[in-house]
Amino acid sequence: IHERYAHMSAPPHSTDTTFPEWDDLSVLVAEVEAAIWDERFDDAARLLEDNIAALWFGLRPARMAGVLEIILDNLPSPPRLLIAGYRILRASRAERAESRKPLSDIDSEDPQQMFILAMFRMHDLRIQGRVVEALAQAATIEELLGKMRFVLDPHGGWRLQASLEIGISAMLAGDFTKALTIFTQAQLHPTTPKYSYLTRAVLVKSALIHACFGNVTSAKAFLERTKRVERTSSWLEEQIDTQLEFVRILTLSGSSEIALDRLEAVSLHDIGEMWPFYIVAIHRVFESAGHYSELEHRLEMFDALPFPRVNGVGFSGSVILLKRAKLALRLGKGSQAVEFLGQADPQLMYTKLIQAAAQLYAGRYKQALQQAASLRHETRGFRLVEIRRLSIIATAQFQAGDTKDSLATLEHAS
Repeated sequence: IHERYAHMSAPPHSTDTTFPEWDDLSVLVAEVEAAIWDERFDDAARLLEDNIAALWFGLRPARMAGVLEIILDNLPSPPRLLIAGYRILRASRAERAESRKPLSDIDSEDPQQMFILAMFRMHDLRIQGRVVEALAQAATIEELLGKMRFVLDPHGGWRLQASLEIGISAMLAGDFTKALTIFTQAQLHPTTPKYSYLTRAVLVKSALIHACFGNVTSAKAFLERTKRVERTSSWLEEQIDTQLEFVRILTLSGSSEIALDRLEAVSLHDIGEMWPFYIVAIHRVFESAGHYSELEHRLEMFDALPFPRVNGVGFSGSVILLKRAKLALRLGKGSQAVEFLGQADPQLMYTKLIQAAAQLYAGRYKQALQQAASLRHETRGFRLVEIRRLSIIATAQFQAGDTKDSLATLEHAS
């Protein structure tokens, strides 16, 4: 099969020396491509139907659509699942995201077809910046998974993929506790070589959450675990590589200038949906290096870019506003900070935390203390934001003249 595939195209990442040229996934892709080349469309259809969860990340979306179109054009009675997959791929994002209108040619009574549609719907809502609505799809996806009973995918690929998609939605919506819970559940599944890229994606995103908001030690542990899972030929690996570099930069204990150089070398093309965490990395590294003017310029530039977001909706719709508010407070621009905060999602823990800092800046120590204290349960488990919360409380206590309580709070934070 290797020789047969060689005249068509090189396997994904064939120029990369970090993993063997052929793995389970690339062999599976090669078998599908060889069947198409030899016009064995029944064999290609069977391979796709039996392995569609794996091939979804083995064949790039455009090629997947092309392969499905070839099969549908050449088989008198193609499998219903492949018909549904093709219709879903070819539908516009707006059509797929509209939950009140069923897509034509999709059997609403078939849980397998509806599961694939729900997964696409969740993704498309995220691409439109409607991250809270995307996360609301999780209940539908879980229900459909229960109905499927893994007839479609006995090795658990759909379950892992669903966990990844729900976790990403939770991250972008700003529910980091839910994201980590989902990712932890996903890690209970044994790693299957054919789906190891999904395991790697789950681990690196857990590391990214901890590097941004949680425990640096936990972030580094997840980073090491990601490295121990063998890299694959999936196109998803390019994004995983970029996210791994984010974690390394955010947990770097050396020079801020070194971190800055490494951050500048990151390819924006491969950031994908994790772009809000790139904003976090930019803010942290530039702030640590003391480059406030350049940081202000970068954030203004990012605010003008067409990132997939709806202002004030979730973490993706608030992260730039919140980082601009935080920088404005540091630069003594209190009214500007309040303006940015007013546009951010008021339900986010991170918004409430910076609001407390703004209260402190304005000299309203009692309000700052109350707001920071009320976030105790929301910051639990996230060491970095918990330290930030405690520092606000300690400062408010000190400014109010409660030196003893302030020292006790600082001791607790350490």
